Amino acid sequence: GSTTTDKNLIADKFNDYFVNVGPTLAKSIPYKSGKPDDYISIISKSSLFLSPVDETELNNVLNSFNVNKACGYDDISLKVVRAIFCHIRQPVIDLCNLSFTTGIFPDRLKIAKVIPIYKSDNKKLVSNYRPMSLLPLFSKILEN
Repeated sequence: GSTTTDKNLIADKFNDYFVNVGPTLAKSIPYKSGKPDDYISIISKSSLFLSPVDETELNNVLNSFNVNKACGYDDISLKVVRAIFCHIRQPVIDLCNLSFTTGIFPDRLKIAKVIPIYKSDNKKLVSNYRPMSLLPLFSKILEN
């Protein structure tokens, strides 16, 4: 019900809104009892196998990314990673393969820089914005 120019207060309001969007939406979804397997029975009848990551696959992933995309919270750009790739290739391959074998996705790669993107209507209402999460490049590499 009020307007402010305080950047910290504006950021806090966006954060409060974005943090609560998911839980608020989840409350509106009717509860269904049952086991998770009841919902994924088709998938559970097949298997999933991940081949170890190799240099060719990692090169293909890096080359598929758009150089002009924004960086995550760590400010590491694709240009920098491509420039030093020959020096970090093996540790990145090892990280990917270790993540697959242990089933652990590193916590630091889950941190996102969240940018509010205007949708429509009144620009002064936080509910008229959607969050856009910028993930670290290494998170995107591991995901791909």
